Amino acid sequence: DDERSDALVWLPTIVSRPVLPLEVENFCAEKQHAIAAVKRCWANGWPLAAIAAMPVRDGCKDRLGTALRLQMVEELPSGALMVRAIGLWPFSVLEESVQPVRPDILDGTQTQATMVNLVRTRQLPDSEPVKERGQSCATLRKRVRVFLGGSNMTASWAEGSDADFSWHAAARLPLPAVARGVLLHIRSVEERLSICSQVLAASFGGSVAELQGEGLTVGGPFRSRL
Repeated sequence: DDERSDALVWLPTIVSRPVLPLEVENFCAEKQHAIAAVKRCWANGWPLAAIAAMPVRDGCKDRLGTALRLQMVEELPSGALMVRAIGLWPFSVLEESVQPVRPDILDGTQTQATMVNLVRTRQLPDSEPVKERGQSCATLRKRVRVFLGGSNMTASWAEGSDADFSWHAAARLPLPAVARGVLLHIRSVEERLSICSQVLAASFGGSVAELQGEGLTVGGPFRSRL
């Protein structure tokens, strides 16, 4: 079917806290299977598949996660790896397989690692006309920028696509990682922006007056799923 035709190659994987696209993640790989996964991806220039460790939602059996681009890998005297990575795009897992790791990857140590075959999560089409949808996203972006301090945002925040902006905002919500990870289930950019607006409004109530001064009201067309 269409979904499987978009399936990627098998990638090494780890299980981690939920990481969102465009979120920077620093972690230490200490277990042998995690070290092997990182080393294989670093050596080959592959993304690392980070499966999100979070509760399963009602009605959803998919295992979700985010592909990570490794930016820095440093080996410690203990053999553990300090890793800096950034989220690329969300995915759902199609298949998993435990495979042996070549001994030369871990200096002769025998171990096994999990590989996953995954598919990139697509955005669901919105039902509104394009013009109306664009206006709604623009309004939601303005709300979110006020809450997060638009004057301090980088060019990528201010000028990126609605999808990129929504992920930037989601990664900076004042919520535990698992709560932010629920946003991996949200496939509508407009809905994701609306949730960000609602969460920020609830967390930073003092900024509501600033919004009202611009003629904006807090809230959006979607109910938060967090």
